Amino acid sequence: MKKPSIAIVGAGFSGIFLGQKLKNFGDVKIFEKARGVGGRMASRSKDDFNFDFGAQFFIAKNPQFQDFLQPFIEQKILMPWCGNFAEIDNYKITFHREWPAEKKHYVPVIKMNQFCKELATDLEIQLQTRVAKIEKFEKKWQIFDDKNNFLGEFDWIFFSIPAPQLLELIPSECNFYEATKNIKMMGCFALMLGLEKPLNISFDMALVKNSIISWISFEKSKPQRKNSASYTILARNDWADHNIENDIDEIKKQLIAKHAKIIAMIGLSNNYIYVNPSF
Repeated sequence: MKKPSIAIVGAGFSGIFLGQKLKNFGDVKIFEKARGVGGRMASRSKDDFNFDFGAQFFIAKNPQFQDFLQPFIEQKILMPWCGNFAEIDNYKITFHREWPAEKKHYVPVIKMNQFCKELATDLEIQLQTRVAKIEKFEKKWQIFDDKNNFLGEFDWIFFSIPAPQLLELIPSECNFYEATKNIKMMGCFALMLGLEKPLNISFDMALVKNSIISWISFEKSKPQRKNSASYTILARNDWADHNIENDIDEIKKQLIAKHAKIIAMIGLSNNYIYVNPSF
């Protein structure tokens, strides 16, 4: 019996995970609009600086997911992120504790999207391909890119993309159209700071409250990262939503200034320069 043909739109973690689960059931092909896999498990590198500017870590509570991850943990493709965690509120450290290995805040080694690259090695993935149109022809689904090139005909299509992108593809009579339309996407700005030397601070990762900043990460504290003074600063989601159309240089200035003030106000050094890699 011929295996069904399966298309997956999106090569983030969930799309690749789905591809691995379905590859023995059918002939799977994944389409991804970006240059690489990983989606929100995103990383950037420049010289000695490296940044995980999307998801910062993940945990595994589901036993089946834990079993799935175990071989990668044993191979040290995934490792727990250990370090000193802080909560900062109104420019003061209000809580401080260690993240030990048993807390299992997992990150891939080298960089965040490395795990997705490992998962994708035996999957057929077509990168830099934006799916722009799907059509039903008899009992098959036909897929076209944004230049109206025919990408193939499939028995099944699975989507692993943000809700606004999905709404552009599915017809309004689709039974999950309304549910998709009601999904609220929130904005986020990620500031990548490359410094002359590491800051003399007592934490490796921090949750920030009552600020336009929500998170600070010292990238070197993650396992097998480059020896650099790289910091990733994430903006608060509602602030990012409110400023999403504003000038990006002004956004950078505000985030840099706020980060500098947080460091200064908690009584630490703020002697650093901003490195703006060309990505």
